Amino acid sequence: MKYQIYCISSINATDRRINVLDSARKNGWDINFFAGVFPPRNHEEFEVFKLCLKYKFDRRLIIGEVGVAMSHLLLWERLLESEDDFFIIFEDDARFVKTPSELEILADIDFQMLNKHSTAHEGTIWLGPKSSGLYGYVVHKSGAEKFLARHSVIDAPIDIMLLRDSLIFGGALRVAVTEPIVEHDDEIKSEIGNARILFSGRSR
Repeated sequence: MKYQIYCISSINATDRRINVLDSARKNGWDINFFAGVFPPRNHEEFEVFKLCLKYKFDRRLIIGEVGVAMSHLLLWERLLESEDDFFIIFEDDARFVKTPSELEILADIDFQMLNKHSTAHEGTIWLGPKSSGLYGYVVHKSGAEKFLARHSVIDAPIDIMLLRDSLIFGGALRVAVTEPIVEHDDEIKSEIGNARILFSGRSR
């Protein structure tokens, strides 16, 4: 199997990159940074940002939620264009608690969650009804293809949309929850996710 390991992080988040890289190396992970879609700092940048968006939005989202969604979607698009079978993706507020040898990649699954999900059970299809973020997961080509083919409009945070598309809610995505590989560092604030400007978009 061919795959890549990415960590989404703003190019300006030096301290966050140092922390997650240190955690990864201590646990034997070799990660590649992917420059996250950074939210605009003012309304002028915001107008330019909107022109660059490939996807449409039909609810009032915090602009950071838009940045997070675009960061993940761009990686899923890259996966489909690559010769890899899957990507392992982390966010830079993840803290590694297990080594690569402790990760078992499941077969016949679209997404495999590697972070804690309090409402799910180990080894089962995602039970919901709440999501706990996307700071650690495996995305297979089948999952990226299904999600991107279905959505041109982003109407909720990306982890909520993924949950809604899972089998338990009548969707097509097979999302498995296994023993956590990473934990969330609650002391770190997200430069991408916590931006407070509201994005008011309309669906096509």
